[in-house]
Amino acid sequence: MRNAFACLVCIAAWLASGPVRAGEEAGGTAAAAQPQTRSQAEADIERLLLLQDAAAQGSIAAVDEQKRLLRSVDKALGAASGHAASPPATTVAAYVLSGGGPQVAERLAKAQDISARDRRLLKAVAAFMRGNRPAAAGLMAKLDPLQLPARIAGRMALAQALLAQEDARQEHYAVALSAMPGTAIEESALRRSALAYADAQNEAAFWRRLERYARRFPASVYRESFWADVTAKIVTWTAKGPGPDLKTLDRVLVMLPAGERRRIYVALARQSAAMAIAPLTAFAAARIERLSEGGSAEDQLASFYLNLFKIVSPEGDEALRKLRSIRPDLLGPQERALLQAALAVGGQIDRPGTPAGSSIAADKTEPDAREQRGSSLLAATSKLIGELD
Repeated sequence: MRNAFACLVCIAAWLASGPVRAGEEAGGTAAAAQPQTRSQAEADIERLLLLQDAAAQGSIAAVDEQKRLLRSVDKALGAASGHAASPPATTVAAYVLSGGGPQVAERLAKAQDISARDRRLLKAVAAFMRGNRPAAAGLMAKLDPLQLPARIAGRMALAQALLAQEDARQEHYAVALSAMPGTAIEESALRRSALAYADAQNEAAFWRRLERYARRFPASVYRESFWADVTAKIVTWTAKGPGPDLKTLDRVLVMLPAGERRRIYVALARQSAAMAIAPLTAFAAARIERLSEGGSAEDQLASFYLNLFKIVSPEGDEALRKLRSIRPDLLGPQERALLQAALAVGGQIDRPGTPAGSSIAADKTEPDAREQRGSSLLAATSKLIGELD
């Protein structure tokens, strides 16, 4: 495997030289290549790849159009007769890795007048899309993305990342990011790379990927599911031990619209409460409160999560009062159920006034025991309701 510096040098040299031309792909020279008229299928593939890039930038309409084009191209290529009637092998490979039928690549790979490299490429992408990981990995191991045209290079690197061992994936993601900037491939590689860094608890690299994603793909049609995955990773990370620095999360999310940030913080509050991670719940709730209008449903939600775990603290009486003032009709089903449970727990540990003449030390033991029982009950209740949601 190349080291990081060598990888960057290769990428730079490849980008400077530009994509390989059709005559060079077949092992000949550019002068030997004959000009060819693009078929409708090839034009449709080009359109499909552009639509995928548009979806990464936020176009909902592009998603539906992709489905139509995939059906159309599959039909056209299935009816094509012979290698000469098909688009270039690298175009077909890019199409298959973009959701096209693997049978298209398998049929073209059987043509007699095709180079050994193109045959291997077509067999590799077909095996990958059919889920035959051992065959795909073996074929792709002998293919260098940096020796391929740009449209297939990034897709190949992304596929290689998904087939690689965990400790080798990031190198492939780096190639995909560099090969096809501003495209659906960069967007996908950023998402997958960030989540892999979260699994490895590589905090610095995790935040770098998140910041780049927020800056370059704030409107992607895949952003909601991605940020939901990020939220889940942060909660799991924090539950296992010291979590990532959440002040950095604030800095990353400030690049997103207020509504988007609020949605992410709400998800973070809900999931951390379900895992009974009180500090993380309070952090997210404070951000929801800051981004919400007074008296709104989001504001009520923030107040709920800000005070949920405080009922088992020295601030329990005040927290209980605030929880009782929340309008249940402005909460979701999960929060309403948890509110009722919290009020019941709070009622069990509501502190009586200190009797006259008694010392604080003398009255401390029993309230502390009630607080501990209440804290355990609240945590168990939060986890149970989170699992039922």
